[in-house]
Amino acid sequence: MARLSGLPAEPASLVPASRAALVLYVNAGLPATNLNQLVDLVKSHPGKYSYASGGSGSPQHLMGELLKLEKGLDSVHVPYKGQGPAMQDVVAGQVQMAFETTTVIAPQLSSGRVRALATTGAERSKNMPAVPTMKELGMGDFVTENWYGVFAPAQTPPALVQRLNQAINKVLESKDVQASLEKMGSRDVKGTPEQFASFIARELPLWELVVKRSGAKVD
Repeated sequence: MARLSGLPAEPASLVPASRAALVLYVNAGLPATNLNQLVDLVKSHPGKYSYASGGSGSPQHLMGELLKLEKGLDSVHVPYKGQGPAMQDVVAGQVQMAFETTTVIAPQLSSGRVRALATTGAERSKNMPAVPTMKELGMGDFVTENWYGVFAPAQTPPALVQRLNQAINKVLESKDVQASLEKMGSRDVKGTPEQFASFIARELPLWELVVKRSGAKVD
């Protein structure tokens, strides 16, 4: 899922660049060592617990709203100006939970100050093979990733779209780029403009529903 943004109407989809699963993590002081315990805890204290994100409309915000909708939770969204401050307050216990990429949260997990409960990908993360996916834990509909892609303005000529797609795919195939993507916990998802457009078409209904039902807005 890309951050909600002011993309022009019907932009031309060029190529998907990368996708990375996020991890749901909680402050280590929270009495929840797995997803079911977290759900039970939040349900037993409506409105008491909160989750952080790097800003309204961010992937981390919308994933938090999706979790609330899927599990019928009453938790409070606390938006920050960036993922760094959000993570710092979860580590400090000011906010109880959040979603973050596996590579960013890894040092805090190693310190024992936060605990990973589940990842959001279709398969377990290579960076966190011991952490189950939401799907494994019974949330089959909760399979989503933080994704990035390249777009062009609407009405870009099809021939130019194809040329740009081929050029960008070639860059994505380079060893340096592949190494950087792997380091960031992202996976390579090169493809055609048509494949990228189909992927976006599948993504939109879910996130439109989440935005509509939660009232989420972009900062």
